[in-house]
Amino acid sequence: MKQQPSSENEWITLAQHGNTAAFGELYKLHLEAIYGYVFKRVGEVGEVENLTQTIFLKAWQGLARYQPSQVPFRAWLYRIAHNAVIDYYRTKKVAVSLDEQPDQSANLPADVDLPEESLVSQERYDFLRQAIAKLRPAYQQVISLRFLSELDYAETAKVLGKEVNSIRVLQFRALEALHKILTQWS
Repeated sequence: MKQQPSSENEWITLAQHGNTAAFGELYKLHLEAIYGYVFKRVGEVGEVENLTQTIFLKAWQGLARYQPSQVPFRAWLYRIAHNAVIDYYRTKKVAVSLDEQPDQSANLPADVDLPEESLVSQERYDFLRQAIAKLRPAYQQVISLRFLSELDYAETAKVLGKEVNSIRVLQFRALEALHKILTQWS
């Protein structure tokens, strides 16, 4: 009986040698995060599913060129996802801001009653989403990657193709601008 790989890097190595089951494990490990990243930018379930499938297909096709020593696998996947979303909007020739994104509660069945806490939470989410939408696109991206996708500085830098110090500065400026907007609205 074969022993299962004990680390993501072992799964990657097996997948790079054509092991589809190993890539399947990587897929399962990262599917939810990548799907969530794309959903927050596109919002249409059918489109999100298609884009997510395309992202993992591109990852499989490019896996032989992936160098674990250069970038973490998760950051590499986010980079592919980031580029796929950009390509999606380029081909659609549509510019959509965050406040044009669909209301997340709209996906709930009509007969579901939300508790009061959920409604308050949704209102806060909508308020924050509207404030973030007022930011420059670069600020929106860094806030999304750092706080919604929970990437660290190094991973965010790899996804955006910038230096870590640039990401730190960009995040500081983004949070400062967001604070100004929220202060004005209060």
